[in-house]
Amino acid sequence: MQALPVSSFRDLMQHGDCTIACLYTQQTVRTMTVEGGICHLVAGDGSEFDVPLDTPITFEPWVMDRGNMLFEHGGSTWKVCGEADILTAESGQYSIQPGSRVSS
Repeated sequence: MQALPVSSFRDLMQHGDCTIACLYTQQTVRTMTVEGGICHLVAGDGSEFDVPLDTPITFEPWVMDRGNMLFEHGGSTWKVCGEADILTAESGQYSIQPGSRVSS
């Protein structure tokens, strides 16, 4: 499986509409569609967000575990997925990896 380095929603959505599944459970945790410069994200709990593609995604490393891929929306911090979760698009499957941005 090919690694997909991600530091923004533009990176995440480069393969078009997709889903993200948890690496451990294989359950779909996010469904995302892209239209113009916006990603429409539907979370597993039913929450929905419209996020500009240039929204940064930061990496929060964890010791002895996978880190979190986070973004800011509406004044709050949200988790888009975990490090190495699986993105599935029409073009194939990809392991989501942190890009260059690391949260402090």
